[in-house]
Amino acid sequence: MDVTSPPRRTWEIPTTVHFDEFDVNGHLHNARFALHVERATTALFARAGFDTTATHRRDEDLRYAVVAFTIEFAAPVSRPGPLLVELTLRRLGRTSAEWAFACRTEPGAAPSATGTRTIVKIDQAGRPTPWTPRMRGLDPPGGAVTTPETRTETAAPQDDPALRPALADRQMSMIAIGGVIGAGLFVGSGSVIRSAGPAALVSYAASGLLVVLVMRMLAELSVSAPATGSFAAYASRELGSWAGLAIGWMYAYSWSVTVGVEAVVGGGLVDKLLPDVPGWSAALLFMVVLTGANLVAVRAYGESEFWFALVKVVAIVVFIALGVLAIAGLMPGVDAPGTANLLHHGGFAPHGWYAVVPAALVVMFALNGAEVVTIAAGEAVRPAEAVRRAVRSTVTRILVFYIGSVAVIVTLLPHDAASVTSSPYAAVLDTLGIPHAGTAMDVLVLVAVLSCLNSGIYTSSRMMFALAANREAPRILSRTNGQGVPVPAVLLASIAGFVTVCANYFVSTTAVFDFLVNSSGSVIVLLYLTIAVTQLRARARTTREGFVPTVRMWWHPYLSWLVVAVLVAMLVFLATHADTRRSLILTFSVAAVAATAGLIRQKRH
Repeated sequence: MDVTSPPRRTWEIPTTVHFDEFDVNGHLHNARFALHVERATTALFARAGFDTTATHRRDEDLRYAVVAFTIEFAAPVSRPGPLLVELTLRRLGRTSAEWAFACRTEPGAAPSATGTRTIVKIDQAGRPTPWTPRMRGLDPPGGAVTTPETRTETAAPQDDPALRPALADRQMSMIAIGGVIGAGLFVGSGSVIRSAGPAALVSYAASGLLVVLVMRMLAELSVSAPATGSFAAYASRELGSWAGLAIGWMYAYSWSVTVGVEAVVGGGLVDKLLPDVPGWSAALLFMVVLTGANLVAVRAYGESEFWFALVKVVAIVVFIALGVLAIAGLMPGVDAPGTANLLHHGGFAPHGWYAVVPAALVVMFALNGAEVVTIAAGEAVRPAEAVRRAVRSTVTRILVFYIGSVAVIVTLLPHDAASVTSSPYAAVLDTLGIPHAGTAMDVLVLVAVLSCLNSGIYTSSRMMFALAANREAPRILSRTNGQGVPVPAVLLASIAGFVTVCANYFVSTTAVFDFLVNSSGSVIVLLYLTIAVTQLRARARTTREGFVPTVRMWWHPYLSWLVVAVLVAMLVFLATHADTRRSLILTFSVAAVAATAGLIRQKRH
């Protein structure tokens, strides 16, 4: 082989293990070790100045064939995060090179896998051809430590970013619950009941069923092949990178707008509760504190969201328990209403059954947030299990928190009571004789607003991080600090809130504010439609490949196509009604810009 014997050269290259690489036992799949070795080798060549960016112009020494590969597995890798690949150039022949590798979860740890990889440089005709002097002098720059036998070098941190798996099961459970229980439940339910009467229960059931079906689709995608970018990553894989870029950026944009809106609403609630405190100062304080929490560590977000969600859950459970006692006639001083409020005052559907349709749209927008847990799964200690549990419990959460509490309201109060529209939950508590009900509900709504603001910063930043990691956003957004926090992405997600707070209280920005809200108003419909179409494409592909997902959409493809039809019908409804047409047009305009940018990027790459 005409082997030369240079001093052994060893480099330690960091790569990142993502939770989508785990097998059913929660370990890094054996086949993925080879991929990490390949990634490390590519990073090493890039570090040495070789052009690894495009096949048609890459350096000739990078045109090679792998002729032998051996590997021995010593210990499983069971957590996402850094994986150090130690590459050693053992022999360099005229046309071949033998590399030894060892994969470790941390410096100095026992190897999880070791092996060798032999490559042969080939020309365009596939014939062996000699290495260039550049390959023979392979010497990536950096602080090398040289010994007579071995020279060891740790390459500079590569571009492959790493989030830290730090969210515990209890935090993931509350993130899933808190994602569904927003201020829309406590405030928006009044307008739904006012417009549809007791038939609002049908609106909540129909919208809840639609969300459950979409989450089932997302579960099939997530459990089959989890990915940090959730639905955006799946759309890129099945529909093309343009689709992932478009829906990912629209989703991040929508949550960034939500951050600003919730900060303003939170400041207004504080001004109502404490008139001496200016609303703008409270809103600014909320932004500073929650941005800081998101910058400290993902654990800070998880812990704050845990307590926010816990407060909301306890409040709703207590509310439903008191309501059930009153309906059963067991509440002292309160007469059992029977079916008077359900069937009188114009009947169960006083404004006709058509009124259920627009009410269902309002409910669906209120349910926005059920998918947040699939974003957070990228930093969960047990991501696959967290996604399974969260998505499967969506039915229970919607039944208990939404339908259960709304059933209490429409049973205890007439739908046409003025208090129902303004604050339905406070109105029920007043009817039951609970003191300071209005103040208690204002505090609860404030907690819901802060929870939404907190989740908005987190969700928007993680989606931008995932897009950047997939090269669908500026790479700076994928940079993380020592705690695994994507600081640039968090700051960018928070800027919208700070700007909105300052603009809302110091200058007249009604037109800009309305544009931001309206241009993101229908994103949830487009998001669900993207998930549905992606699931249909993914199932068709896996069927051809002979793969059976462990979690499958019910009655596929009939229910999947039914979901698509319902979502398209919703878009038609929004387009044909004057009060929603402008919002839909603005949302489509933003979508067109995002899709065009995605198509341009896809064509260039």
